[in-house]
Amino acid sequence: MANWKMGLGAAVLCLMVGPAAAEMSCFFERECFDGDTCVPTTYEMEMRDGDPAQLVIEHAELDVEAAKDGTWLARGFGMSVLMSVGEDGNARASFHLPGPQVVVYLGRCEEGE
Repeated sequence: MANWKMGLGAAVLCLMVGPAAAEMSCFFERECFDGDTCVPTTYEMEMRDGDPAQLVIEHAELDVEAAKDGTWLARGFGMSVLMSVGEDGNARASFHLPGPQVVVYLGRCEEGE
């Protein structure tokens, strides 16, 4: 089930970070659906400053509830999203959905201007 977004009615996600973080663009190349083998993907997120910081899904916005040391948590619309970015730019985003189901994205983030 490589394209879970269509099956669950979700869409491309964009993540916005807390007030102390710079804008970032994140590009994910691997999608891992709830225990299945990971598959190639072209999935993008955008991290931005804000008050409150927000996780913007193509059709909705989620407020970031917690942020610390390169990790952000946002919830809403029946899901929780945990995003982490290392100092080297490697990024992981996990989407915890009803069922329970988990989708993990593996990729990189780069600081914007």
